[in-house]
Amino acid sequence: RPRNLGLEASKGGYIAFLDADDSFLPGKLSCVKEYFSANLGIDCVCHGERHIKNGVKVREDYYGPHTTYEGLLFFGNSLSTSSVVMKRSCFERTGFFSEEKEFGGFEDYDYWLRMAKTSRIGYLKKILGVYAVSERGEAARLAVNYQNALHFLDSQYASWPRKNAYYLLLMRRRKAFSLRASGHGFIRMRDYKNASMLLAKAITYNPLDLKQWLFFGWALTAGAFLKRNHHV
Repeated sequence: RPRNLGLEASKGGYIAFLDADDSFLPGKLSCVKEYFSANLGIDCVCHGERHIKNGVKVREDYYGPHTTYEGLLFFGNSLSTSSVVMKRSCFERTGFFSEEKEFGGFEDYDYWLRMAKTSRIGYLKKILGVYAVSERGEAARLAVNYQNALHFLDSQYASWPRKNAYYLLLMRRRKAFSLRASGHGFIRMRDYKNASMLLAKAITYNPLDLKQWLFFGWALTAGAFLKRNHHV
């Protein structure tokens, strides 16, 4: 809702997003302006970000490369909201962010997919922002994230016109990836029961993904070890 209020109140020719604890690095807006000037056909640009946790650098992410609806849907969201700047015309074509509760956590992804249908996306390979990693409310988020992910992907695939074996396989891989990501999140929190459940489900969607099997084995082994030591 806050993003939509911001969009509604905006008046400039360009719109930049900035979430919660994130920040822009010096010179970000001038770099983005130069990029738009040099790439006149681009409607929206996404730059790289430095990820920090408790004030310490974790990693740097350079987003991309997907620019089409098909690429974003079947191969994953490759934009980060606080690193996106778009032309007002892009917003006028795409509209506001979805406020459907069933899409909770996927409003951004939904927006980029809708935007990709009518606008051109570009990626600026420079670190121009800081993304603050937070674990507050992580358990509650993970508990509903995978359900919303599956619901969201199903809703998108339902309107996909070319439903053949190839795209069905790609969609099963996307669902498996979402489940694996949530399962890995539970592993980091040492909730091996939920991790095992999600990773087992991921394997049913894409049994050829070796990483899923490794995470699944990790969750089972660690869970059994904790259970054994709890009873000692």
